[in-house]
Amino acid sequence: MRNKVLGKSAESLTELELLEMLLYQSIPRGDTNPIAKRLMHRFRKLASVLRAPVEKLQEVEQVGPATIVAIKVTEEAALHLSHSRKKTSRC
Repeated sequence: MRNKVLGKSAESLTELELLEMLLYQSIPRGDTNPIAKRLMHRFRKLASVLRAPVEKLQEVEQVGPATIVAIKVTEEAALHLSHSRKKTSRC
């Protein structure tokens, strides 16, 4: 997936792939695909995973504190970006 991002851009990733890469920050040596699939099955969309309450995330098998922190930090970063009035150009 890294090569896909570097070669084509992150826009080329599916929601599942984006979630897998996000989860890799909290599970660097593990396979994030099964957890990402469970989260997507439970919440249906990446946006819903990011917005899910901590309590609901804790109900998903193998989702621990580090994974929840990665999800919640990503949600907050996305909110900051979406509320940003300053537009920057992509390099």
